[in-house]
Amino acid sequence: MFKETSREIRLTNRLFLVLIIAAVFSPFALSGLFAQGGIYENAGVNQATIVSELLYFIIAAVFIAVGGRQIFESVPLGEIRSGSIFWIVVLSICVQPVMLWLNMITMSFARNHVAEAAARASGSFFINLLYLAVLPALIEEFVFRGLIYQGLRGLGVWKAAVLSALMFALLHLNINQFAYAFVLGIILSLCVEITGSLYSSMILHFLINSRSVALLSSEDMVNSMLTQSSTQPVITAGEYLAGAAVYTPVVILCIAGIWWSLKRLARSCGREDLFDMTADENGKEKIATPALLAGIILAVFYIIRYDLL
Repeated sequence: MFKETSREIRLTNRLFLVLIIAAVFSPFALSGLFAQGGIYENAGVNQATIVSELLYFIIAAVFIAVGGRQIFESVPLGEIRSGSIFWIVVLSICVQPVMLWLNMITMSFARNHVAEAAARASGSFFINLLYLAVLPALIEEFVFRGLIYQGLRGLGVWKAAVLSALMFALLHLNINQFAYAFVLGIILSLCVEITGSLYSSMILHFLINSRSVALLSSEDMVNSMLTQSSTQPVITAGEYLAGAAVYTPVVILCIAGIWWSLKRLARSCGREDLFDMTADENGKEKIATPALLAGIILAVFYIIRYDLL
């Protein structure tokens, strides 16, 4: 059992490394491939999104095939109760302000990639919803909460949730999204663990992204955020941080709401025991494999080189 768990962790870390390599180098490769027609360079965010999401899905499919896995063994696809959906909706409402607060803090020193992407979104609201909310909810949850979290599950719930969230956050390759993607990744993993179904994290992911699409569909908001992230910002770093400080009491209440919603979700699914687990649960397998370290180093180097400098 120990050998099988260690093998799963090594394979999962290798999957992460391949995903990071694809995320870092595929834009350069595709740009060169279509240089004459300018297809990739001139593509809108929707086209770029579908290319990256499908690339991740193909990598995941190869990972399943090479590992000799059955899809229903790799991904928990159990039924989700209607009562659970209610608490997932409540959870999404509590999560959103926390993500906005983290966004305000990181915007004080980093670019807002989401706002820049929204400015390049060329479709209608429903087309943007498909590309920016539906596709990520399906494919990213399949990869990160379906394959990666399950592959790390032998470490225990909490270690697997934190490590898979770190991988999820690093794959975004920018500081602005890293902060809230990390927090969201932990919550999404806990949802899957509690409900035993990947559908729960897909629903939560969709609800959060769809609200972001709706907010960023406002031309005034997009233009404001872009102006704020330009080389000569209207709002200074200090003003961002001051705004975040004012917003902090609301965020504290929302964090309490997240914890309460997760516990209510766990109660509705008969998983109250989840919150009694210790941090050292199942804790002797080796986490820091060469593939994991290489993936983290590559992602951090890219973020420093292209996002912070």
